[in-house]
Amino acid sequence: MTNLVEEPISSSSDLLELAQYLDRLTGKPFQFARFSYGDELTLHFGDVRIEKLTKLVSLPYGEFMLGARASEVRRAKFDPAVRRLHFAEMPTAWSPPLTRADVESSPIFSSDCFVISALAFRVEPDVGFGFQLVMSSGEAVAILPDTSPDAEDEADDGLPDIADWEIFMPGGYLSAGPGLRWSFEKLPTSDDN
Repeated sequence: MTNLVEEPISSSSDLLELAQYLDRLTGKPFQFARFSYGDELTLHFGDVRIEKLTKLVSLPYGEFMLGARASEVRRAKFDPAVRRLHFAEMPTAWSPPLTRADVESSPIFSSDCFVISALAFRVEPDVGFGFQLVMSSGEAVAILPDTSPDAEDEADDGLPDIADWEIFMPGGYLSAGPGLRWSFEKLPTSDDN
């Protein structure tokens, strides 16, 4: 069972920086959801950009790409008149973990909605950081790290750890987990050459 901690992680001074990175999502419009390799759910926000994969194939992507890798994604609804919520005030009746079929049969978010808050929170007993997006449409998603006792035993020896969730954003890559750790790596730009 996943327990949410009542205290936002931004109360810790070194985690205030994480909250500042996440705040970049505020106001960004939701564009689309899709699955990438390995059935990883990705949510795309902000301006749509096109990546040329080959001369004939182009792939649209969002300015901000949120990926839920080694985690479960749950959905909830709330009163959209409330503009900013703390995750502890969210409904306790989250959906069961979303499957690919759930996402393909019903959109994650309504069209024409935007992010009103993006929060990270500790998941007890210190298994990692959860992530919550609250949208202007009255919808929210929570990304929760794997809390099963076997989660660490299932890790492949010698392979790099897989983040619980990650966000590609202009200028860098934010990664959370596994465990209570996060990092932001600046990505090279054309100006770096």
